[in-house]
Amino acid sequence: MEKKDNYKWWALALLWVAFFLQQGTRQLFGPSVPSIMASTGADKVSVGVVGTVFGMMYGLCVPFAGITADIFRRKWMVTIGVGIFCLGIFASGFVSAIGVLIVTYGILNGCGQSFYYPSATSLISQLHKESRATAISILQLGLYIGIVGCGSLAGFVAGKGGESWRTPFWIFGGIGLAWAVALAFFLR
Repeated sequence: MEKKDNYKWWALALLWVAFFLQQGTRQLFGPSVPSIMASTGADKVSVGVVGTVFGMMYGLCVPFAGITADIFRRKWMVTIGVGIFCLGIFASGFVSAIGVLIVTYGILNGCGQSFYYPSATSLISQLHKESRATAISILQLGLYIGIVGCGSLAGFVAGKGGESWRTPFWIFGGIGLAWAVALAFFLR
C-alpha cells in the first residue's frame, strides 16, 4: 500500500511538469510576436492566423482526445501529446516563414496539447481517490507558474531583438521532448 501511495505523488509530479510545459509554451508566442514579424516578414493578420489555427486545432481535437483517453492507455495519450506539442514548439524556433509557423505552432502544438489534459486529469482522478481535490489543485499550480514564468522569460528574451525570440522555443521545446521520454519510462 505504501508503494502505491508514493507512486501517486510521483505521478502527480511528472504530470505537473508536463502541465507547466503545456501552459507555459502557450505563452511563448504572444511576447514574441513583434520579433517573429520582423524575422519572418509577416503582417499582423498572418500572425493572428497562427493563434487562430492553434485555438481551432485545440478545440477540434479535445473531444477526440477525451474519447481516445477512454479507449487507449492514458499514459501513452499524455506522453504522445507532450511529445507532439513540444516537437511543434521546438520546430517553431527554426521557422523562417509564417506558413511553417502555422503548421508547427498552430497545428502540431494545438493538436498535441489537446491530448494532455483529459488523460492527465483522468489519471490523477484514478490515483488520488481520497486526495483528488488536493492533487488537482497542485496540478493547477503548474498552469499559473507556467504562464507567468514562460511568458516572462519569452518577453525578456524576445526583447533582446533580432533572432533571440527563437531561444525560448528551443529551450522549452527541447525540455518537453526530453520530458516526454521521461513520461514514457516513469509514468505507469
